[in-house]
Amino acid sequence: MLLDGYSGSQLDHRQLPASLFLNSPKLTTMDSEVTLMIIGICGSGKTILTQALSEALHNSSMVFWDDFELVSEYPPDYVEWYKNGKDYSAWKTPVLAKALDNLKSRSSSVCPTTGKVIEPTKWIIYDAPLGRNHVETGQFIDFLVFLDTPAEVALARRLQRDYLSKDSLDKQAIQQELDTYIHFARPLFLDTDSLKNSANLVLDGMLPIHELVKKIINAIDQHHSDNKASI
Repeated sequence: MLLDGYSGSQLDHRQLPASLFLNSPKLTTMDSEVTLMIIGICGSGKTILTQALSEALHNSSMVFWDDFELVSEYPPDYVEWYKNGKDYSAWKTPVLAKALDNLKSRSSSVCPTTGKVIEPTKWIIYDAPLGRNHVETGQFIDFLVFLDTPAEVALARRLQRDYLSKDSLDKQAIQQELDTYIHFARPLFLDTDSLKNSANLVLDGMLPIHELVKKIINAIDQHHSDNKASI
């Protein structure tokens, strides 16, 4: 229930209007590759924000957690995983970790879902659900953004995406999704304090995409300036 179950590579960033990015602030030049992580619960808007940010930053590549699902090992029951103490090491993602490591080291990687090469770029934008709590991939993160979207709004978005957008309406599947959320999974979506506390920036997921992009770029620039001043 933590994962979107929807490959980011299936969405086309070219569908985003160019007007979103015309007034984006310019960033100070960075000295090395920077990995930006966008996290949030399922339906928070991570993927569309990742694509919008990539469009605004230009020299960037995108890495999506969901694209590595078939070459990873996840807990068989997310609710039981949560009840048993949230052992983040149970999410085994060696191929994803290697891809991030390669990109940080200025080497290319291959997306296992599409087979496309992910080229090393100045900006690596990583869409994922577990943040720095997942040490295997979190160790590569330079700047973490938590997209704080109300759980019920995220649920509505998931229903729209997974069911209402299809030609035929599967009422039984929708009922099962709602029952699972109400009776079992809701605590997973509400317990986000550890993710927020580890973030460099927490943003209101209800804001328009172009505002989120501007806030992130300004925050990264300030973060970089503060780090240079402390040296």
